[in-house]
Amino acid sequence: MWLIVGGSGFIGTNFIEFLIENGYSCINFDTHSSPYHPAGVKTILGDIRDKTKLSKAMKRCDVVFHLATTLPSVKLSKREIYDIDVTGTQHVLSAAIERKVKKVIFTSSASHVYGLVDKASCPIREDHPVNPINEYGKNKVLAEQLCQQVSETEMLQTIVLRLSMVLGPYNFDPILQENISTLLKNKRVIIPSDGESKNQSIHVNDVSTALLACAETSDSQLPIHEIFNISGNEVYSINEWIDLVKKMSNSSSKVTHLPLTLVRGVIQIAWWLRKTQIHPSYFSLLTHDQYFDIQKAQQILGWKPQCTVNDGLHEAIEFLQKEL
Repeated sequence: MWLIVGGSGFIGTNFIEFLIENGYSCINFDTHSSPYHPAGVKTILGDIRDKTKLSKAMKRCDVVFHLATTLPSVKLSKREIYDIDVTGTQHVLSAAIERKVKKVIFTSSASHVYGLVDKASCPIREDHPVNPINEYGKNKVLAEQLCQQVSETEMLQTIVLRLSMVLGPYNFDPILQENISTLLKNKRVIIPSDGESKNQSIHVNDVSTALLACAETSDSQLPIHEIFNISGNEVYSINEWIDLVKKMSNSSSKVTHLPLTLVRGVIQIAWWLRKTQIHPSYFSLLTHDQYFDIQKAQQILGWKPQCTVNDGLHEAIEFLQKEL
């Protein structure tokens, strides 16, 4: 049996739907159920910070997918972010050891873990030094380190997937919502950069196939601990991304480019006044290229992305149009 920790979130909801459609059985562990889950999905209500409930949920499970996380755009205290992303991960790993789980697969964030990189470093490989720029990224790095430590001391196999920006249906990420909804409402878009920095995304269906590949790749083909970049193949600029959304949604939004140095203070004030859901540190990423080398996942897992940026944006727009 497979346990999905955080299975009511964006990635978890899509992954559970994918598993059920392909004949797999799984259990969801989350603080709430999802209205988008297929009929008959079992959900165990519990918090990742509750080790006892986690341990009970893992009974007779051989693979655990740890998808639970805070969002970089949600305004929580440093303590709350740490308790969920780091202490919560520690509880997942401890419960897995206690229940003799064979494998834990953890989803991390490529953009927040690698942080600001030089253009010459792209495409970014897994051995590139980490450089998180906010609490979310720092805690993802700490959670990754916990996975490695447990693998080395307890011989629990752990796999870390560093995901690029994920697109697709059921996405309630405030960053994506705020950006796309501005375009859907034909409002002016302000970009605190020239919009030419290159980036990547991945369709949530490709994340699901990567998660499945991790679970089904034999132990003999994987080391006790491994990290994989998981991203799409296409590289695009922010300006190209906005043009795509405008075209797909028939948006008449105008775009204004301003230097980040000019608007940094305004962004910080807007964040503290809750006028935006986008954390100020996010805007620093807009001035740097960030795209990723996925050869390791292709070679070891036999995985490769199948969906395009158009696919992901189309489904994200379609979903948000229904929700707005």
